[in-house]
Amino acid sequence: MSDFERFKKKLLLKRDTVLNKDEIKEFFKNARSIQINVKTKNDKIIASFPLSLGVFFLIFAPALVGISASLAFILNCELELKK
Repeated sequence: MSDFERFKKKLLLKRDTVLNKDEIKEFFKNARSIQINVKTKNDKIIASFPLSLGVFFLIFAPALVGISASLAFILNCELELKK
């Protein structure tokens, strides 16, 4: 079993799914321990931030996330998740 499979947790969201306050707190508590690293082809890290910050920007600034993802794709950067 790979490292990714060990930490992978599936969350299915449907229209009738209601997340309670404790589940949301648990998600953000765990998200702080996961780092997102943006690397170049030469394995040089150009950006590093916690997953909770990425989720915050996804909710409140989706255009910025879209532009950043497009630039990362164009520049052949890779995203790495580290726990």
